[in-house]
Amino acid sequence: MDRGQIKHGLARQDGQLAWQKVASDITARIRSGELKPGTRLRSEHDLAEFYEVSFGTVRRAMKHLRDENLIVTQWGSGNFVAQRARPTKSV
Repeated sequence: MDRGQIKHGLARQDGQLAWQKVASDITARIRSGELKPGTRLRSEHDLAEFYEVSFGTVRRAMKHLRDENLIVTQWGSGNFVAQRARPTKSV
């Protein structure tokens, strides 16, 4: 998620909520290898700006990704792609 990229606004379509779209996009980036294990994600505030959603929406997506063992949070340092990121179920 290069800081130079154009914003990635998520229009609500196909019944998915905004947090689900954010989580799905990050999951796809992890699965594709774009985001490798140990990679630090952007801050939640940066992600909210990038996806053009609220901070709370990003927080909900991050919680889901943690619950799915795709990311780990190191308090004070940020969110990182889990070393063994294996989705257990889809969003």
